[in-house]
Amino acid sequence: MKPNSLKAQVIFLSIFFIQSIGLNAQPQLKFNMIVDGYDAPLGIVSAYDGSGRLFIQGKNGIISIFKNGSLESRPFLNFEGKILNSGESGFGGLVFHPDYKNNGYFFTYYNTLNGNVTISRWKVSSTDPDSADVNSEVVLFSEPKPDGYTNHNGSDMHFGKDGNLYISTGDGGSPGDSYNNAQNKKSFFGKILRINVDQFNTPPYYSIPDDNPFVNNPDYLPEVFALGFRNPWRWSFDKETGDMWIADVGQDSIEEVNYGQSQDIRGSNFGWHCYEADAPYNLEGCGNMSNYQFPIFQYRHDDPDGGKSIIGGFVYRGNLYPQLKGYYLCADFIEPHAWLIKPNGTGDWIISLQKEGIPDNISSIGEDENGELYASSINGQVYHIESEDVLHASLLSFTAKTYRKSVILNWSTANEINVDSFELDYSRDAIHFSTIAEVAPNNNQGSNTYTYEDNPKDTGIIYYRLGVRNKDNIILYSPIVPIVFHPTDQTYVYPTIVRNHLINIVLNDSFEALTIFDFSGRKILYKSLKDVTGTLQINLPNVATGIYFLRFDGVNPVSKKIFIAH
Repeated sequence: MKPNSLKAQVIFLSIFFIQSIGLNAQPQLKFNMIVDGYDAPLGIVSAYDGSGRLFIQGKNGIISIFKNGSLESRPFLNFEGKILNSGESGFGGLVFHPDYKNNGYFFTYYNTLNGNVTISRWKVSSTDPDSADVNSEVVLFSEPKPDGYTNHNGSDMHFGKDGNLYISTGDGGSPGDSYNNAQNKKSFFGKILRINVDQFNTPPYYSIPDDNPFVNNPDYLPEVFALGFRNPWRWSFDKETGDMWIADVGQDSIEEVNYGQSQDIRGSNFGWHCYEADAPYNLEGCGNMSNYQFPIFQYRHDDPDGGKSIIGGFVYRGNLYPQLKGYYLCADFIEPHAWLIKPNGTGDWIISLQKEGIPDNISSIGEDENGELYASSINGQVYHIESEDVLHASLLSFTAKTYRKSVILNWSTANEINVDSFELDYSRDAIHFSTIAEVAPNNNQGSNTYTYEDNPKDTGIIYYRLGVRNKDNIILYSPIVPIVFHPTDQTYVYPTIVRNHLINIVLNDSFEALTIFDFSGRKILYKSLKDVTGTLQINLPNVATGIYFLRFDGVNPVSKKIFIAH
């Protein structure tokens, strides 16, 4: 998703009204430990079977069940004898079939003793729902790593709403992807793969979906859904929208989060090793920059507010913490930092960093069947992720209107108990904003109203937003308010070259009526303007191409001219 400039939209309103925005601060995360002393937990997974169980995945090849508030002593599955548990290698991925409740199938992603990246299917015991059949494994595929590297395995797996299995693979582990696996269309590595696993009884126990992006292209492996990844260790689908959030671990400098709807991700190239995030890394043999998709969020290794190894998470869709709804959570493995990311409604993103209370060495973030979130630490802990809501203020309205040579900004709030200041920001392009004023809050829990008069130097379409900064120095912004400003001309008509029979009129004076004439003086439209101010839209009749005149009748009559072009 790219930032969206409001200049590209036709703006019909000079007064923009926002109702019941509910401007609360970014939620503050809490990590409540529910398991301690587990051997290197790397995942927390739900079977989505209505049982409420969580399956905790250990790096060593052991899957344990957490249910009814405690960890079962007997493992669900122990296959550590098959695992190369060395460096980044081990048991990396676990996912349950969407129809697991009926068919009992689940899938693992691990490194075999010889290092191969291996996808297997298993089945639950026919007599014990808390135990897997250890003899049920069938291998879908097993790919050797380049030169025995143990790192950059990727290894996350999720089923999409389409019922297909999506699998992330790392580039294989060589420094700088010297084998060019991520860009190699015939390599399994550095990819998101997409397969259909409902072919249960015949090797290779999967098929290629007919609508995979490269299924008919002999230059690609047909399993490839997207390419150009370094090490997408943890990624997820938003269970409500189906959008994909793909965190990719960086090389020397930058960690990144990529985002898109499935149709946007499909067939996309995410740039590695040509680019690390959006910074050129090794452009030899690479295409134009426009060929690649770049992250919506990134942070640097040398930034004290950054980190060195991103752990992707999920969008919160639970019910226990309404203030978390719609936020994507990710964290860093090396630095105890976590981020919440959410669309702001105007094509940009609300992003907040939390550095206090974050566990060390978060290795994975998981989701239960109710949309609640969990985190594991490689040090042996599993946490339930909770939230405290720090009240900011409820923004009831934010309006802007022109008055002679000024713009009057009005806003009203409720529940002000933690507000430090209001910041009024101004922009010419709806992207780059500067603060023009700070207003002190009342900090009254009842209703509050505020007014500020601005005298812009620019004319045309300009933009405002209101920032609400709380006493913890967290700031949230209102949606952006566009307004047409022409201080030297109290009545403004746009566009003057009309191509779609629509014109917009900004009225900052009072008139009785508007009459539109053609060049010969024939009246083609009449509209009463009694008690009308602000901006209105006029739909012109279907008339011939040519010059037309607008007459505004009142105490101070005004005439305008437009050209209708077809």
